[in-house]
Amino acid sequence: MGKSTLAPASLLVLLCWLGPVSADPFAGRFVGSFGGEEYRLTMEAIGGNRYEGVITIGGQPVPLVARRFGDRLLGQAGIGGDSFDFSAELQGDTLLLRDDNGAVIRLDREP
Repeated sequence: MGKSTLAPASLLVLLCWLGPVSADPFAGRFVGSFGGEEYRLTMEAIGGNRYEGVITIGGQPVPLVARRFGDRLLGQAGIGGDSFDFSAELQGDTLLLRDDNGAVIRLDREP
């Protein structure tokens, strides 16, 4: 007997029925500047509304962790005593990162 084409066709119908898979809006790479320093942020979703990544400030990489609450993130960047709290929200492809001093850093999504 020949191979059946039913399985691939069924999979195609299922994928069309499910619709497009949307990527997590907070995951990705963002870049911007603030106070003369370049900021680069790379973040990935690790499940359970949690994220981890690195923010590079003036060439210095700093680890970060965050948790999603609705349409914003709350997190912490740094190691030990050299850490800061932040919140983040998206406006289109721009991530607005607010540090614990209230400064707002605009980071644009990289293609």
